[in-house]
Amino acid sequence: MSLSSSVQEKSLDEFSFLIFSHVTSKHSGDYTCVASNTAAEVNHTARLAVKVAPSWVYEPQDVSALLGTQILINCATKGYPEPRVTWLKGHGTGATDFRPVSSLDLQFSILFNGSLGIAAAAHHHEGQYMCSSTNGIGRGLSKIITISINEPAHFEFSSRNMTVKRTTQTTLHCDARGDSPIQLQWTHNMKRVDLTTYRVSVSEKRSESGVSSQLTIAHAERHDSGVYRCRAENAYGRDELLIYLAVQELPEAPLGLHVAKRSGRGATLAWRRGYDGNAKLRNYRLQYRVVGENTRADNADWIDAPARDIPLDKVVERQHPAKLDTEIFLEYQLEGLRPATAYALRLAAVNDIGDSDYSESVIVQTLEEAPSEPPHNVQVQASSPGELIVKWQAPPQETWNGELVGYVITWRDATSIGVENMTQALTVSGWGVSHIVVSSLRAHTHYEVRVRAFNAIGPGPASVPITATTLEGAPEAPPVRVRCEPISAQSIRVWWEPPPLDSRGGVLLGYELIYEAVDDLDSQVETRRSGSLETVLQSLRRAANYSVSIRARTTAGAGPPSEPVYCSTLEDVPGSPADIKALANSEDTVIVSWLAPAQKNGKIKHYTIYNRPQRTGQHSQLMVLHRDEEDEYQVEVRGLQEHQVYEFWVTAATATGEGEMSAIVATKPNPRAPAKVTSFGRRLKFPVGRRARVACGAAGSPTPQRAWSRRTPSAPILQDPRFLVDGHHLVILNMDRLISDNYTCTVRNPWGEERSTWEIKALTEPARPVLRLATSAPSRLHLVWEPPHNGGSSLHGYTLEYARLKDSSWMSIYLPADSRAHSLERLSCGTVYKIRLTAHNAIGASPPSEDLNVSTKGGPSKAPAEKDLVAANSTCVRLNLLTWNSNGCPLLQFTISIKSFEDSSWMTSSVSPVQPFAVCRLTVASWYHLKVVANSAAGVTTANYYFSTLTDNGERIPAPAHFPPGGGDDGEERATATLAATAVGSVIVLLLLAAFIYKRSPLVACFRKSYEQGDISEEEEKSVEKRDNHRNCQQVYTSSPIKHPVTKKEQQEMYEISPYATFSMSGGAESAGDEGAAAGGAVGVGVGGAGATLRTFGRPEPAPLQAAPFRHKHRDPVNPDEYTLSRAMTLMVRRSESDSDSSGSPCAECTSSVSYRMPMAATKAKAKIENRTCKDFFGMEGLLTRVRSALASRDTRARTTSADGSDDTTRPRLQGTSNVRSRNEGISQYMYKDNKDCYKQIKKKYE
Repeated sequence: MSLSSSVQEKSLDEFSFLIFSHVTSKHSGDYTCVASNTAAEVNHTARLAVKVAPSWVYEPQDVSALLGTQILINCATKGYPEPRVTWLKGHGTGATDFRPVSSLDLQFSILFNGSLGIAAAAHHHEGQYMCSSTNGIGRGLSKIITISINEPAHFEFSSRNMTVKRTTQTTLHCDARGDSPIQLQWTHNMKRVDLTTYRVSVSEKRSESGVSSQLTIAHAERHDSGVYRCRAENAYGRDELLIYLAVQELPEAPLGLHVAKRSGRGATLAWRRGYDGNAKLRNYRLQYRVVGENTRADNADWIDAPARDIPLDKVVERQHPAKLDTEIFLEYQLEGLRPATAYALRLAAVNDIGDSDYSESVIVQTLEEAPSEPPHNVQVQASSPGELIVKWQAPPQETWNGELVGYVITWRDATSIGVENMTQALTVSGWGVSHIVVSSLRAHTHYEVRVRAFNAIGPGPASVPITATTLEGAPEAPPVRVRCEPISAQSIRVWWEPPPLDSRGGVLLGYELIYEAVDDLDSQVETRRSGSLETVLQSLRRAANYSVSIRARTTAGAGPPSEPVYCSTLEDVPGSPADIKALANSEDTVIVSWLAPAQKNGKIKHYTIYNRPQRTGQHSQLMVLHRDEEDEYQVEVRGLQEHQVYEFWVTAATATGEGEMSAIVATKPNPRAPAKVTSFGRRLKFPVGRRARVACGAAGSPTPQRAWSRRTPSAPILQDPRFLVDGHHLVILNMDRLISDNYTCTVRNPWGEERSTWEIKALTEPARPVLRLATSAPSRLHLVWEPPHNGGSSLHGYTLEYARLKDSSWMSIYLPADSRAHSLERLSCGTVYKIRLTAHNAIGASPPSEDLNVSTKGGPSKAPAEKDLVAANSTCVRLNLLTWNSNGCPLLQFTISIKSFEDSSWMTSSVSPVQPFAVCRLTVASWYHLKVVANSAAGVTTANYYFSTLTDNGERIPAPAHFPPGGGDDGEERATATLAATAVGSVIVLLLLAAFIYKRSPLVACFRKSYEQGDISEEEEKSVEKRDNHRNCQQVYTSSPIKHPVTKKEQQEMYEISPYATFSMSGGAESAGDEGAAAGGAVGVGVGGAGATLRTFGRPEPAPLQAAPFRHKHRDPVNPDEYTLSRAMTLMVRRSESDSDSSGSPCAECTSSVSYRMPMAATKAKAKIENRTCKDFFGMEGLLTRVRSALASRDTRARTTSADGSDDTTRPRLQGTSNVRSRNEGISQYMYKDNKDCYKQIKKKYE
């Protein structure tokens, strides 16, 4: 070892010493002395331990901490032995008043390095602490430190709530803790409290633990409510106390009380929530009383009025679902009122402080009620398979509760109790009606019939249900729970349950079973009848899967078939292999090939190949496993003797056992075996679109070469991408119809060659069926079709799909393969359906037939006359919807819209077709616009009407100067003598003007000359005209060019006539009222005296056929947006039989007014039109516009428009309707075609 200056080594002869002059802790350790000589070596080790007194590593220091924070005081020493550190806490003023701090005290923790930790500083942790370190050497170390705890300003709670009644005094307390000095500050709703007012004062009281402040409000008001903040702050932190003050008072009265809805015995009240007084509402108090019809509520009448408390849980909040920013209304359903009674209502709110004032009162008039008794003596009789006659007597008049309008007859299937959607209804009007015939019912079905009387409010109670049965018909549903099970290899037991009782259609005579083998491409559908609910199908194929459907029969015929069920006959031993070959392949081998049995009779497990030398009984056998989807096999039999003839035969085996043996074939091995085909040429069928393999095995020595060819001339098979030669297989990659052909495989070797041919046929799905409509009814369509080409495989059945024309989802029906017709029942009346048919075979489904768009019988409903539908008094209007003509299809719903002439928004309601509709609270003596939309199974019909409420005295008010567009008006009020005279005068002037121009106009001569340009003679043409004029009756042709107006005033007075339109004008109003309504079919007066009809013809330019609608105002012809310029150039005048001028007609003997045809070919109008000048055409336009001006002076019209575009009018009017293209269209087309420049000038002038 290396010796330092403080350590010296001294040795004697036998001793050695280490001398340490100044021992320190670093000299501690093990020292070893080694002695050695030539004989040995020894050593001795001694330990030197130097004891050191403790010294500071980290000397503790004084600590100052915030209340609640963590404290960590370091105290670390070193020495030897290891010093022990202890902590003591002073409990007095002397040096000996320290007590040890135990680590068991949860408030303290002494770490392994001697540090002292305090988790959360508290006031009792303040004081002196001593850190002492000793190890028995010297006096040890110790130091006293001081821990100081500083408390920031804080509150015991962060917030609290306070309530105070209005006008009372309240005091808010704020107690803050912390080291002094603490500063306090008050704020109200984020603003400093105003202490300058006499109502608010603040006082403080300080103590050692903190300060206490009080905010006093001498007279609390509503605006004193809010959030008060008391903020405390000192040198060590700050905190705040939130005080939520609620100044409570009486609530305000509810706002905007009104009646939201009313009924016969109740009403829905709605209001807005008022100020709740900053206190929770307990309930609402409703006060009500009965008032007279024309009285108003005043405060004196409320003294003895009863009151009712409304619990809050009975009040419902309402808000517009699409407008979330709108006000919230509260609603309460008030019950227990009397029908047809006026009530005054007012409402108050109640909270913990007291009751609010009452709201403004409202008046509610409860409605009338429906009849209270049903019709009497109801009887139901069956008259035919689908009809019932219902008879009844009217209920007592005192139970009508109003005017009895008619009756509602409802019926339903008696076996479907509780199914509401099975109920159907029919309405008849008139209280005296006592019977009706209900049709479109199911045959041989029990129906439950009820009759109800109804008034303007609605139907009354139903009569006691009466059950009646319709006559027998065909079944409407198939048998149910069809089941089957195999009995043997050739028989199946089938059993079932009859159709539901309500769908049998009558007494069942028996059943028809429809069955076929589904796995056989050539299977045929077979039928068998049975008189019981069980039968056994016999003589079936072994191990075949059969589908079985059953349909029931009555005297009316067979019903629909059931869904097919499937059963397989049991397995049996297979038949013999279909064919077998044994061909020499070498000097000791023979190849045996065979076809699977034609009658497998189950799943083939394996084949056994037998062979034996000829004329010996000893045989050997070889087993080959069956491979699915293969029906041709071959195996090489080895170890045979050359020149020995061998016999071979094969058997197949199923799980049942081994089947019959094949034919025995004989051959012998041959070293020079000629080439032979081991496969079997035959007919093969493959589905289109699939991969097919044709095997061509070969035997011979040497190994033969193969070559494929086909009968139809085409590219070599090896070069055709549709084929692939894989070993001895010809692979058809994708079967299609063009591949169907005869294919030949040729094998050859030096000793011979052989050919074998296969007929390959592609199987396809059936061809597209052709579907036709045989007959139709309101709820039935009868369809027929012929069976399509089956695609090479027997048809398995059909799928008939149908849907409404505009629907995307289809409904389907399965039909047997022998079906040739089917009736779709329970269809919607007057509705267009799209129908298609799909055929099925074993390959798949055919393309669906072309969609057959057909309609059931019936049509959109027709609007009634206004006098039959609308009945108005001074404040109400009632609509008798039972007068609406259903047109063969039941009505579903009405949508009623009404508004006054001064309003811009409609009041709309939806109404059941069996309930009359009434609107009250209308303005007295005011005109209203009414729009009725009727929904039926056949479509939508819209009708517009005008009506007025009566005066208080029940008198009618005069019609306004102008009616809004889109509605009809009151015929009796608007058909005045002045308008009738104007119409007669217009007709007379028009006829005289047309006759005069017809004789004088040179253009007419041009037209007459144009007749001679045709292929027939003038005499023939005249005879044709005479014959057609006689047939058309009173037809006159005029084309009337007149002088074109040159002044601006004359031009502004021109009006054009719509093309393809008929304008009719009545000549007087002699017969009005019921007679006119009956003649016209709508509200208004009858058409009397003379009349005329004007018809215009086509436009030369492309334009819609429908004429623009006539409006109640004159139109400026220079405005193209207001009315399209008409190019009509020919007028046809039709006189009524009362016209005296008809005597001069070529067919004056005709006695009726009819529509006419133009007796000239379209090509004849072309001749020499180009010779006419533009002036002539301007003159013709002038004539038409003057006629239009005369007709436009009539500004009255009534019009009802249905969904199919029909137009119906019953009062003197100018009516324009769209007509089909007339034969005269050719005239205008040729005139415009050859005179485009002239017509461009005309158009430019008018536009």
